[in-house]
Amino acid sequence: MGYERLEKSLIDLVKEEQAKLGYRKEMIRLYYPLSSLNHFMETNADSEEMQELLADFPKAAEDIFGEVGITHAKDRFCFALSEKASEYVHENMKPNEFIKELVELVAKHGCTMEDIEVLFRSHSDKMKREKTSIVIALKMKDAILFIIVSCRKIMQILALNQIRK
Repeated sequence: MGYERLEKSLIDLVKEEQAKLGYRKEMIRLYYPLSSLNHFMETNADSEEMQELLADFPKAAEDIFGEVGITHAKDRFCFALSEKASEYVHENMKPNEFIKELVELVAKHGCTMEDIEVLFRSHSDKMKREKTSIVIALKMKDAILFIIVSCRKIMQILALNQIRK
């Protein structure tokens, strides 16, 4: 079974965590909804079927992630990656420069939406800004989390589109 998309997503999430929190050689737990796993695997499995589909993943990904535990509660799956995963990503993968730059930018006092827009435009010429009449004021911590989660989703979509090509 092809686990490439899942493997790439897990690596991207570890890279993102390291960009936000710094590198630490430690076990990491990452969670996915069933719908995301079905998307990666191009299936329409229920939770039990997905658990079966993932049965060979720990062995297939052992060289990168070390020991991998996969559990689920209803439609939520937990991937417990050994400390080897964080070490592998730290030593073998380039950091996600966009996420790193975004975290650094929004952590600065006085960061504006214009600053964020400039950063987005520096990484893509396809950015489109639309005016909105709704203004939401978020505390900086919440704003950082919101932007990073949104960027993660955008980066996953772009990565999936690249894989399909």
